Amino acid sequence: TAYRCGAYQMALAPITGIIGVVPYAGGLITMAIYVFYLVAASIHVHNLLSQKVWLVFGILGVIFALLGIYAEYKARNMGSEMDKWRKMGKDVRKEYRESAKEMEKSSEERQKKAEGMAPLRGRWLRARAHLFCIGQGRCALIYAKIGIIYD
Repeated sequence: TAYRCGAYQMALAPITGIIGVVPYAGGLITMAIYVFYLVAASIHVHNLLSQKVWLVFGILGVIFALLGIYAEYKARNMGSEMDKWRKMGKDVRKEYRESAKEMEKSSEERQKKAEGMAPLRGRWLRARAHLFCIGQGRCALIYAKIGIIYD
């Protein structure tokens, strides 16, 4: 009998599909129709008390209706959220590129300064700058002293 009740409810699918086109209210009306038919089937087919059936399926219907409204709201507003994240990503990439160029210029200047320094016990001090980026535009310039030999 449960199979028959489900089959009878599937006959409502075209009607609820048309009603479901209406934003927000369509989902609520569709949920109310299905809850009504579930209650009717439970009362008449399974001989359950109507008060208990209305309480159980009413609570479930309200929960599913609220979930449906929330999901529809999120689906409709997802486009504006995606645009906001896309713009923020573009800004972060631009800021990262600018900071990387500045770091590169400053590292070249410091490398030239290091090459022009006085010899250290007959050996030249050479420094090489390394640019390490952690992510989200956070970069650090680290100088590694290379070729220094202390006698």
